[in-house]
Amino acid sequence: MKRKLIINHQRIQMMIAAVVISLTLSSCLKDTGPIQDFSQSPPVVSFQGNGQGSNSQSVAILASSTQNNPSVDSVELSLGTPSITLGADVKVTITANQSALDTYNAANGTNYTMLPSSDYAIGNGGAITIPHGKNLANFAVQFFGSGIDFTQSYAVPLLISSASGGGSIVASNLNYFILIVTPANLYSGNYTAAGTRHLWVGGTVGTSAGSAAIGGTVTMSFVDDSTSEVQLADLTADAMNLTVHSNNSVTVGPATSGAPTFASLANYPAGGPSTYDPAAHVFTLNYQYINGAGNLRTINETLTLQ
Repeated sequence: MKRKLIINHQRIQMMIAAVVISLTLSSCLKDTGPIQDFSQSPPVVSFQGNGQGSNSQSVAILASSTQNNPSVDSVELSLGTPSITLGADVKVTITANQSALDTYNAANGTNYTMLPSSDYAIGNGGAITIPHGKNLANFAVQFFGSGIDFTQSYAVPLLISSASGGGSIVASNLNYFILIVTPANLYSGNYTAAGTRHLWVGGTVGTSAGSAAIGGTVTMSFVDDSTSEVQLADLTADAMNLTVHSNNSVTVGPATSGAPTFASLANYPAGGPSTYDPAAHVFTLNYQYINGAGNLRTINETLTLQ
């Protein structure tokens, strides 16, 4: 006797759908991969480049600074923890390290040499504590500019050589920080420029050829203790020297380096005196020059420290 096979198509379709869903879920679960538990990671001590993510910075050092009156730079240490804070003090040792400087030079194509140890001092001899409950600590590096030869390319390479407390370790990628030595005087920095450059036809004040507004930010850079170099008026390719005297009068003269110099560049007495206000950190300048075509230019300008 033959049995008649009855196929329930609806039941088969439901079974196939169930198998597909099961396989899909299995595939999704496999794709998630292992779950990492960062709560077990050790606290890590590093340099954070003062929040900028860099492993170097230029340090403006007064050429007149001494051990009794040093130039001081502040460097920041960071403590990264799985929790918000750590319940133990972290003791950190900072040293100057030639290998760190070699690594930096190789990575950046530079050729800095280590500043002689007699010209600087790391705060507290390099023994720094990040207090419990804190994630940041700052320490000072003192510089004695009076003994530094600023014609050399000097730097101080700082290395986190050890860290202890609360199971902390030293970061492998942010464990060094380079302080690049840069000469400065009392006037070094960025200034806001404002004023007018007056254009004259010929070599004297007479027929006006118009005027040009002066504005923006300019940088005052070191020449010596009393002299700085800065952009000339609104001419971004040209520069001038400003020398501040003991009575705060200012002499305007040709730049000593870089940009083209104007032999006729000088103070412009008819526009008023050129002076420096040490309380407000403002240069009030009145000067003049003859351009390459033989035409006079007179400038009234203020430079205000930002």
